[in-house]
Amino acid sequence: MSTEQAKEFLARMKNDERFMEAVIGIEDVETRMEYIRREGFDVTDNEIRQEFEAAKKADAQAYEESPPPPAVLPDRLSQPSRAGRPIDLMPSVLSRDSESRLIAGI
Repeated sequence: MSTEQAKEFLARMKNDERFMEAVIGIEDVETRMEYIRREGFDVTDNEIRQEFEAAKKADAQAYEESPPPPAVLPDRLSQPSRAGRPIDLMPSVLSRDSESRLIAGI
């Protein structure tokens, strides 16, 4: 059990959509954790939660410290957030929908 394993798990969740959907699709927490372990992650649900919260905090800090975007923004960006920066520029570990589905199940 380690936070390094939790970091690796979250990285795979972010980069492997099939894996993410498989994990999120398992509603029972025990079954979900068994699947995660079978996939090679020696991690507890608490370690995942802790690392997820740490990553969210680091992302929020990086976002707050980032310079504002240029005055002319590409069309693909959404409307500005309260801070005046496009919401799509905010870094994230997982999409907000995936985040809520993962954490709600653990």
